[in-house]
Amino acid sequence: MYLQSALASDRTPIRPKVDVATREGRCRVYAEPKERPFSKLPNNALLDTGDIGRLLGAAPRTVYRWIKEYNLNPTVKIGREYLFRKSEIIRWYENDRPVMGRPRL
Repeated sequence: MYLQSALASDRTPIRPKVDVATREGRCRVYAEPKERPFSKLPNNALLDTGDIGRLLGAAPRTVYRWIKEYNLNPTVKIGREYLFRKSEIIRWYENDRPVMGRPRL
């Protein structure tokens, strides 16, 4: 529900990440300097746990719990940072996200 409104509105600024290979063969992650709304990002844009938390109104620690318990699969892990594609976040939200509230009896 919230994600759909975030897709429709331009109020959730995100700084997409770019992974760059270094001379040593390692990858480094850089944030693009300009913030863009989630709705304007391409489907292959990379987002980190902070971006997902800001988008869904959750703490980064909650995002780590979703990775462990609710089948939120990162695209890549570079160092300590998990990165996700926008298309994967949308798929997870529509199919596997946790449902808030009391369980049905």
